Amino acid sequence: MVLVVVDGLRLDASRTMKTLNMLRQQGADFAAWAGEPSLSYPGWTVIASGATQEVSAVTTNWYEGPVRVDHLFAAAKAAGLRTGVAGSPGWATLFQGAVDARVLVEDPDDYTDAEAGYRTSADATDGALDLLAQDLQFVLIHLPSVDVLGHGFGGTSPQYAESVRRVDGHLEAILQAVDLADTTVLVTADHGHIDRGGHGGWETVVRQVPLVLAGAGVRRGVQDRDVRQTDIAPTVAALLGLSIPAHNQGRPLVEALEGDLATLPRRWAEQQRNLYTYVAGYLGDPALAALFSDTRLTMLSDGPDGIAALSDEIGKEYAIGRAARLERERRRRLPIVVAVSVVPLIYLVLHDRKRLLLPAMVAAAAFFAIDYGLFFGRGYTFSLSIFNTESLILQFFNRRLIDAAIAIAAAGLLAGLLTARAGIGDAARAGLDTGILVAYALLLQVLYFFWQWDISFAWYLPDLRLGFKYYLDLLKMVPVGFLALGYMLVAVVGRGIARVLFSR
Repeated sequence: MVLVVVDGLRLDASRTMKTLNMLRQQGADFAAWAGEPSLSYPGWTVIASGATQEVSAVTTNWYEGPVRVDHLFAAAKAAGLRTGVAGSPGWATLFQGAVDARVLVEDPDDYTDAEAGYRTSADATDGALDLLAQDLQFVLIHLPSVDVLGHGFGGTSPQYAESVRRVDGHLEAILQAVDLADTTVLVTADHGHIDRGGHGGWETVVRQVPLVLAGAGVRRGVQDRDVRQTDIAPTVAALLGLSIPAHNQGRPLVEALEGDLATLPRRWAEQQRNLYTYVAGYLGDPALAALFSDTRLTMLSDGPDGIAALSDEIGKEYAIGRAARLERERRRRLPIVVAVSVVPLIYLVLHDRKRLLLPAMVAAAAFFAIDYGLFFGRGYTFSLSIFNTESLILQFFNRRLIDAAIAIAAAGLLAGLLTARAGIGDAARAGLDTGILVAYALLLQVLYFFWQWDISFAWYLPDLRLGFKYYLDLLKMVPVGFLALGYMLVAVVGRGIARVLFSR
């Protein structure tokens, strides 16, 4: 079994690869959906274990040590098969102790050094060819260059396209070193790239990746079906005759397989029953465990459709049980949310100069218009994909602090302009009220996220799009809180400017 992971390969870019398209014609062609966060370490863990990011707890590239879920390398070792990895050192870190032979290739320090980026996959291929000449039964080949050039130049750049073209040549060299009569080749990607470069978020171009199988044990002519990245591990396990990883949440792609599959449905069902019986107890959802009754398991005799149908049922019931437990936890948080959200209203109700609230409300609305204008105007979205490299994260958040400071200063100035006929004290008070209203609006949004998802996530991952916004809202509270004296003074200046203009 040769499993090739082309790091950062978009599905559309994969369609331009001559060698990969030849494999598509010889075997099975799928589009696989990656989960979130759509980052490398999380994706690699899904590919090798079948466990989602929510289950594996591998959610960033800063994860340290070996994964804590069962995986293909461990299953191969237990079965007496020898394994090898050629590619990033991260694979050896995540699956340490279970890989017999390795050739490790570091990423270049500078992603904009195109030639250094191209060399990463060339070096990984050279190492892979050495591994393929050894007595190994499962070889994983990780080709980094497409991801490197995606980060360095963007997912639609000429450099990215060139890296894809060169990787196709490396794939040809790999295929020349194996015999598809007795070897299976599976080619996929951990994630894609947005046009400007970056991944980690929810975008289709990031989450939808190629999945192509050809060779021994693979049926020809299976085309264009959407599957999940979690389906890779149980499919590889089926082809190698391994036990299915214990934490696997996917299904073997039996529609793409041929040969003796008589025991596969029951082996997969047993693994799923063991996993989800535990999960059902954790979620308090007996209906999830009931899916594995003897009556329901007779569906598996229907062949590929039976496995797909049961997998769909498991996914739906798991989602129901997960949502039910989240709802119970939300009900417990609701009194806290209501109590905290009511407290600032006391200030507004007891406000002794309510005529100042209208200009403050207008100015507060201007704050959000300016702040979101600066954010979306730069092409940003609430997505981890906007961090093209991890080194940009601190810079990004520092700039969001500056944007919020600019917005609250502008809002304070507007509050002053709108109180031109009031006294200096009233103008300062309107500026302060603007900040209070902005802070209250931010607080309500933070409280909504807290109600929905809490502030720590022990057994689940929250909605990452809302989570991204949640952290931005918390960040905006910093300048709004600490710059109060500043925008009060700006409001006084605004009042002075307005009085000068009106006097004319």
